[in-house]
Amino acid sequence: MSRPAAAFNSAQGSRHKRCARVCGRLWELDGSKAGPVDHGPSSREALLRDAAEVARKFIAASDSLNFTMLALAAPEQQ
Repeated sequence: MSRPAAAFNSAQGSRHKRCARVCGRLWELDGSKAGPVDHGPSSREALLRDAAEVARKFIAASDSLNFTMLALAAPEQQ
């Protein structure tokens, strides 16, 4: 289930966001929250677009552009 943009308010959580795609779903990992946040389905091909949409919601709801995004990925296979 997706969280509303208000969930990204910097007063409610860390500005350090980590996203992971596990079992076909996009997850936000934020140590200041009780657990991972499910942002809905995502595919390998759509991961960047889906994560960027989450970032856009965070930016729109935040009073600051100070935040970190990190991607951990396997090397592209030839």
